[in-house]
Amino acid sequence: MLTTTIQMIALSPTLWHWSTLAVAAASVPLLIVDGMLIAANLRKIPRGGWFPVTVGNAFIHFAYMPEPPPTPRTIRGVTLRARPGLPQ
Repeated sequence: MLTTTIQMIALSPTLWHWSTLAVAAASVPLLIVDGMLIAANLRKIPRGGWFPVTVGNAFIHFAYMPEPPPTPRTIRGVTLRARPGLPQ
């Protein structure tokens, strides 16, 4: 929820043309609730809550890994170039 609140704060002035006062009025209550939820759950991390945090971080890490660059197609040492309009 904290991530979506931060995204809302970043996008609402530019995307929805909200004023700074409107962004603050909408986001401050959400940030307070998110902060209380995070503070309540921080105590659980040493007692086994580290595992879901670690798994979530691993999923995020693998989801945002860059793709390797494409390798050129070669046949018998000759590099084939793609022609426009043909599938690669």
